[in-house]
Amino acid sequence: MKASELQDKTKEELIQLLRNKQIELVKTRFAVANRQERNYKKISVIRKDIARIKTRLKAVKN
Repeated sequence: MKASELQDKTKEELIQLLRNKQIELVKTRFAVANRQERNYKKISVIRKDIARIKTRLKAVKN
């Protein structure tokens, strides 16, 4: 997900997207731990997406 994609979203959409990404991160971590998922890079991509969403939320609040 690119930062430019987040520019058009409302605060409520960003919050919902953040929740979904956090759930996805937990599921991916468990999948990697149980060796169901081999793509370790996916965890860092999700974490960066969460950081982008949080940054955009902070900008929307101000």
